Amino acid sequence: MVANSWIPHPLSAEELETERRASAARLAQLHSAEARYSQTRSKETGHLLFANRVVFWTWFGRIFRWVDMPPEILSNILRFVIWSAPDPNAGVLWRTQMSSVCKEWRRITTADSTLWNAIWFRDPPDFHRSFLWYERSGTAAMDIRINDGPKFKFTAESMSRLLDRIIPKLSYIRMLIIVVEHWDPALVVLDRLRTAGQLGGPLSIERFEIHRTGSPYIQIGEGYQPTAFLEPIPLFGGRRIPSLKYVSINGVHLDWSGSRLDNLTTLDLRRMPLERAPHPLLFREMLQRSPGLNKLCLDGAGPQWKAEAVRHLTPVPLPELKILIIADFAVGYGLYVLQQISAPNVRDLTLMNFVGEDYTPFFTLITSAFPEVRILTIYSLELVAVRPAFLMVMVRWLQSMPKLAFLKIANVQKVFLDLFLFIDTTRLPHDDPNGEEPRRPICQKLQYLECQKVDVDLITEWIASRRRVGAALEKIYITRDLAVKIHQAQHVRLNSIARLLFLDAGARAPEEEILMRQ
Repeated sequence: MVANSWIPHPLSAEELETERRASAARLAQLHSAEARYSQTRSKETGHLLFANRVVFWTWFGRIFRWVDMPPEILSNILRFVIWSAPDPNAGVLWRTQMSSVCKEWRRITTADSTLWNAIWFRDPPDFHRSFLWYERSGTAAMDIRINDGPKFKFTAESMSRLLDRIIPKLSYIRMLIIVVEHWDPALVVLDRLRTAGQLGGPLSIERFEIHRTGSPYIQIGEGYQPTAFLEPIPLFGGRRIPSLKYVSINGVHLDWSGSRLDNLTTLDLRRMPLERAPHPLLFREMLQRSPGLNKLCLDGAGPQWKAEAVRHLTPVPLPELKILIIADFAVGYGLYVLQQISAPNVRDLTLMNFVGEDYTPFFTLITSAFPEVRILTIYSLELVAVRPAFLMVMVRWLQSMPKLAFLKIANVQKVFLDLFLFIDTTRLPHDDPNGEEPRRPICQKLQYLECQKVDVDLITEWIASRRRVGAALEKIYITRDLAVKIHQAQHVRLNSIARLLFLDAGARAPEEEILMRQ
C-alpha cells in the first residue's frame, strides 16, 4: 500500500516538509519496534519489526535526494549493484535497468567504462549489444568472452569479421576466452593473435583461453586457407608477454617451441593428440620457467610420450602448486607424467575418467605424494582389480592424505566408498602407549561431501556407516539436477544424518575457499 499509493513527482517545499515529518515519525516507530523485539524476542514483535522496516525503507525513498548526491558516490553505489549480479543474464538486465531510470543515472552509467568492460559476445550477430558495451568500455581493461550461440556457430569468415572490430583495442584486453566448436574459427583466432604479436604493439593480456568443443584429437575443416594454417601457430607470434599468467589450450595445439610460456600461475592443457603435444623437455622447461605455478590441469593432454628423453631427470619442483587435475590418462602415461613433477603442497586434487585398466601402479606412485590435500575430486573411477592387495594400496593412498576434509564424487562404485570405512590402527603421538589399540576410520577429518550422478540410497547408507564408526559428515552438497531426482523419503533421511545443501552448476561450496587457504 505504501508503494502503490505513491506517484513519483518533484516535491514542493510544503510536500517535502510533510514527507520529512512522516519519515521521522516512521523512524521513531521503527526504533520503538526494535526496542520491543530486543526485550521479548517473540514471534509477534518480530513480525511487527519486519513490517516497520518495510514501511520505513519504502517511505524513505520519497525524500532521498539521489539527484543531490555527488556523482562519484552514486557511481560507486551503481557499481556495487551491477557487479553483484548472480549470473551474466542478470548482469545484462541490471545494466539496462540502471541506465534507464533517469537522465542522470544514464549519464553516470554510460560514462563509467568499468560497468561495461566485461563483454560476452553471445548475442545474435552482428552483436549490437556487445559492441555497444565494447564502445562504452573506452580504455578500461576489458574481459572478453566469445563463444558459439545456441542458434549459430562461428565460421572462419564470421570470426574474422568479429576480430576486425576487436583487434584495434587488443592492447586494452585483460582476459580473452574463446569457445567454438569448429577448427576454422579457432585457427583464425590464433592466426590473428600471431599477427598482432608480431606487430609489436602494447599488450597487457593476463588470461587467455581457447576451447574447441568439437571432436577431440582430429583436425578437420574447410581447407585451411591460407596454407599457413596447416602448421602449428605460435601463441602471440612467439612474443613474450610478461602480464600473461593464465593459459588454457583445449582441443587445439600450438607451435610449442615457438611460444613463450613462462611465469604462469595456471597452465591448462586439454584434449590434444600426443604427436601435437609439447616435447617432454620443452614441457619440463615450461614448468621450470613458472616457479609460481598454482594450478596445473592435464586433461587428455600433456607432454609427448618419450620416456628415454627424461628417464634420468629428476622431477621438476612445483612448490606453489595448489590445484592439480589429471584426467583421461592411461596407467602407463599417468606414471610417466606424474614422475616428471614434485608438488608436495597440492591442496586440491582431481582425478577423472580412470576406467578400463588396473590403476594399482598409479595409486602406488601417488601414495604420499600429496600429503597436504584437503579437497579430493573423483569422477568416473572404475576399480577393475578388486582384490585385497589392490584395496590395501587404495587404503594406504587415502591414509597418505590425513588432512582430507572435502570429497567430491560422481560415477563411483560402492567398493570405492567402502574404502573410507576401513579402520586405521596407526598410533598417534598423543595416544596412550599402554592403552587399547586405536580404532579410527581413515580420513577422520572428512566433513563435507559433494555428489553428482550417484545412487542416492548408496550414498545415504555410506554416510550412515561413516557416522556409526565415529566419523560423521557435517554437510552434504548436491547439485540441483540430482536434487530433483530425490524422493521425499530420501531427502528426509539424508537430512537426518547430515545437513543437506544445494549447489548450482559450477558453483563452489564456501568451505572449499577456506580449506584452500589453510
